[in-house]
Amino acid sequence: MDTESSSKEWIAQALLILLRDKPLDKITVTEITKKAGVARLTFYRNFDSKEDVIQYQSNQLFKQYLNELQQSQSAMTLEAILKTSFAYWQDGEETLQVMIKNDLLPMLEQSFRQYLAALVASFPEFNQFTHVQQYFIIGGIVQVIIDWLSHGLKPSSDQVIKEILDMLNQDQIYRS
Repeated sequence: MDTESSSKEWIAQALLILLRDKPLDKITVTEITKKAGVARLTFYRNFDSKEDVIQYQSNQLFKQYLNELQQSQSAMTLEAILKTSFAYWQDGEETLQVMIKNDLLPMLEQSFRQYLAALVASFPEFNQFTHVQQYFIIGGIVQVIIDWLSHGLKPSSDQVIKEILDMLNQDQIYRS
């Protein structure tokens, strides 16, 4: 990792640590740079604002998420994608809880939708769905995962996945 990438990571991690105890609008750039161990100039060389740091962190989470899904792409079914997704977000729960606590969900949702759209484009299995159906699934997954995280990972991921798949399979009932 180069120095610029390291600096970005340090700044993003410092902000997440500070967000555990303080809302974003009460955190100063000086506090972030002090916590990150970087100069103020380094902050502004990499980011325009604190919100840019949050957006960067969200994008990093989703890049890793998409990479993980694409690495396990062989014979990916919707169920396998959901299981991988819930496991990934469960591992990143602490970061997401900080974002939820600080009302930063709109930034998170923006990244979520962008990366899930890329996911849909990269998996041929999704071609069986129309554009409307694909975005219905994306929007549903985004909201369900956020709700699941907001409720302390309850019910279990297996139960949530079962409910999603059961709902999607009900479509067969309506076609008869």
